[in-house]
Amino acid sequence: MSKKIAAGANKLVLEVTCGSGAFMKDQKDAETLSKVMSKIGELAGIETICVITNMEQPIGKSVGNSLEVEEAIKALQGTMEKDVKEIVLCITSQIMKLAGKGDDLEKNKQKALENIENGKAYKKFIQLIKQQNGDVEYLSNIEKAKYIIPVEAEQDGFVTKLDAETIGKVALELGARKKKERRYNRSYLWNSTRKKNWRQSAKRRNNSIYTLKQRRTNTRSKNKSKRSI
Repeated sequence: MSKKIAAGANKLVLEVTCGSGAFMKDQKDAETLSKVMSKIGELAGIETICVITNMEQPIGKSVGNSLEVEEAIKALQGTMEKDVKEIVLCITSQIMKLAGKGDDLEKNKQKALENIENGKAYKKFIQLIKQQNGDVEYLSNIEKAKYIIPVEAEQDGFVTKLDAETIGKVALELGARKKKERRYNRSYLWNSTRKKNWRQSAKRRNNSIYTLKQRRTNTRSKNKSKRSI
C-alpha cells in the first residue's frame, strides 16, 4: 500500500490472492487482509476495493518471467485463458466503476473486452512503455529458455492436484526469478495446459474466487503439456 499511496493514487483495486501459491493460504485470512488494506486505503483517503482470487493452482498456462510476460501480451491482444479472462475483466470492471465510467459491472466487462478485441488495450500498453522509455522491440524478441522439452501424458486420467506453491518452488529452482545469494537466467520457465481435475482429452474444472464469491467454469482442451528446463 505504501507504494500506491506514494504514487498519489486516489482510487485503487487490489487483487488479494488466497491458496497454496499465495501469502494468504485460505479465504478467511484473505478476507482479513482485504479489510486491513481497505482500512489503510480509507485512512490515506484512497477509495479501495479488494478482489479475492484463488491461487490454489497457477493462473493461465505459464509460470516464470518470460512466459508470463508473453502470456500477458497475448491477453492484451485478445488471446486469453478463461481463468485469466475472468480475473482481468472482474478487476477492470471494478476499476471502471471507481473511475466513474459505469456502475454496471457486467457492462463494464463488455466495454473492457471490446477494447481488448479492437486493439485499443494493446496500443495503450505500447504507449505506456514508450512514455517510460521502455524497449518496445523487446516484445517481439522475448528471451526464451535454451531447452524446451514437451512432457506428454502416457495415458488418460485426471489431474487431481496442481499445487501452485510447489510449481512456484520448482520454477524458482529452474531460474524463473532471482533467489537470495543466487543469480538465475530469467528466461527459464514452466508452461502447462493441464490443471486440477483436467482429464486428458476431456474436461477441466477451474475454481476462482472473486469478491468473496466462488465461481466455477468448464473448458475443453486437447493441448499437450510442456515444460522448459
